[in-house]
Amino acid sequence: MTYFYAQLFAMDTEIRAMFPAAMDLQRRRFFEALGRIADAPQSQAGRDRLVPYLQELGRAHRKFGVAAKAASSTTTWPLSG
Repeated sequence: MTYFYAQLFAMDTEIRAMFPAAMDLQRRRFFEALGRIADAPQSQAGRDRLVPYLQELGRAHRKFGVAAKAASSTTTWPLSG
């Protein structure tokens, strides 16, 4: 998770201001979200249960002022190095 955020902040320095100085809790939340997504059953029912969770994540990020530009920064490079 440290690598992910380091790369994200290097790509767009304006995004850094959206995060707390101490990133431990943020890293843990991101890891838990990825785990929940990865562990979702690969069935229609599993996807149906995952949609409300992802919608809530979207609402939460919008509440914090995340714009399309910031969200698109995470899609311009792969998570693996």
